[in-house]
Amino acid sequence: MSENIFTDQTVTFLNDAGIADDVTENETINQILLYINKNVTCDLSLDDLSERFRISKFYLCKQFKNYTGITVYQYIMKKRLMLSLGMLREGTPVTVACRECGFNDYSNYLKAFKREFGKNPKDFLKVPG
Repeated sequence: MSENIFTDQTVTFLNDAGIADDVTENETINQILLYINKNVTCDLSLDDLSERFRISKFYLCKQFKNYTGITVYQYIMKKRLMLSLGMLREGTPVTVACRECGFNDYSNYLKAFKREFGKNPKDFLKVPG
């Protein structure tokens, strides 16, 4: 039996996000999740992931959704948005959090953030003092 590579934080994230409870039964998906988690702030694409893990894009998408309940894109977006939320709560400026969390377009970041959390990023920004 392979060692479970999920951290408690990742399992909590998956559960809080309403994602399938147990994705640990598929080692390839485990490895992909680990890779995404470690590289979430980098450019990640289906082409890169399928090449890195030597599986077709179609198979990757199908298996990922089957075991996690969401698409690869949704998972990456949720991870980036959760990371940016944490940075905002620590006082990181919105534009810095956007850029450092792997978002290349500020307006898309704002739309995605508001869609995910129901508020603008500045509403979560920790005020010094």
